[in-house]
Amino acid sequence: MRALLLCLALATCLTLIACDNTTTSPADFTQTSAIAEPLPVSPEVPFDEDALIDAGLQVYWTKPGALKPGEKARTLYQLDENIYYVTNFNTLVTHSAIAGNYRWRQTIGNLGQTVFAPTHASDVAIADEPHGMKEVLDPQSLEYTKSFDAVLINTLSYVVVIDRRTGRMVRAPGAIPFNGYAANAAGASDGANFFVPSARGWIHTVEMATNAEVWTESTGGTISADLVYADNFLYAASEDGAAYSFDVTNRKMEWRHQMSGPIVANFAVRKGRFAVPCKELRLYCFDTVTGASSWTDAFVLPGKLTTPVQLSEAAAYQFCEGAGLYAVSIETGELLWHMPTGKKVVMVDDYKTYVLDEDDQLHVVKEATGEELAVLDFSGFDMVLSNADAPAIYAAMRNGDLFCIR
Repeated sequence: MRALLLCLALATCLTLIACDNTTTSPADFTQTSAIAEPLPVSPEVPFDEDALIDAGLQVYWTKPGALKPGEKARTLYQLDENIYYVTNFNTLVTHSAIAGNYRWRQTIGNLGQTVFAPTHASDVAIADEPHGMKEVLDPQSLEYTKSFDAVLINTLSYVVVIDRRTGRMVRAPGAIPFNGYAANAAGASDGANFFVPSARGWIHTVEMATNAEVWTESTGGTISADLVYADNFLYAASEDGAAYSFDVTNRKMEWRHQMSGPIVANFAVRKGRFAVPCKELRLYCFDTVTGASSWTDAFVLPGKLTTPVQLSEAAAYQFCEGAGLYAVSIETGELLWHMPTGKKVVMVDDYKTYVLDEDDQLHVVKEATGEELAVLDFSGFDMVLSNADAPAIYAAMRNGDLFCIR
């Protein structure tokens, strides 16, 4: 009798464990049946994995797409712990960058709306509704608001704020509108304010708690490059050919540096360096604190610079129209190496740089010299993320299938 009771208890426990571990496909957004759906099959890597192993790499994880019928992945981003892609439905779909697991999705705008790149802010403490006059005049009437880590993403006319851990929409589309101006690139946030770059060359600061515009700064031209916030400073570059640093606390310009021509591509800020690609053939690098040039002279290239610069610990990587990819020493501004067919860097790790070329071939080279170590066919992917920071290669298919290679 005792053995029978033990068997019944064991069977009950196994049943409960099986129920707890039952999951549905990420593409299934509503519970339609009490019967569990089968787990989705992980997609196969679209090339020879033996060649990957020979190059010292491995497939870390693969995850199936989390898209609805007719939905296609359009752009791919990686920020801190998350991978995002914006779909043709203007939906932000989120996966874990560590394990690739689907996390959540939120619609950012209607079909046809312009949606810019997402940005992160930590310790955001705003309510679901903007503060009214009562709360402004009587701060003691404010209810306690628990802070959260946010992802913010703007369209031409508003910014959306989402709890990036849970996917909760804190400020829905239209809840924080841009009044009297249109954004022209992705904004940035310090957690309390959202900084918006406009087509007319102004930077507007919106206090997210109240939706009030609390500060504006003017540049001399259209702002086409995404803003960057780091360590209490806001960085911008404009088509007037100048780079700007603003002290967010004191709400004033810290420094301005004039260059040889307009800036239309994204710049990069990393560990005290501010690298800026000027459309008129030159790559500049400044100290983020003082604004002083980090190099004796700007690095001169043979063609226009209209794509973002990438920064690693040791190098600035810049694609030049008609001339390929250049690796420039971050310390001296001197050429490290040049790949005529190179297009973008997709990973820097263990003193190696991984470069995708114009024919979607992956070149593994020594970071310091550019000496080629291996070449792999990466033409099976629809998108490979530009990345000189995280030690992983992230790739995707239009159907939302995701791949991580390390």
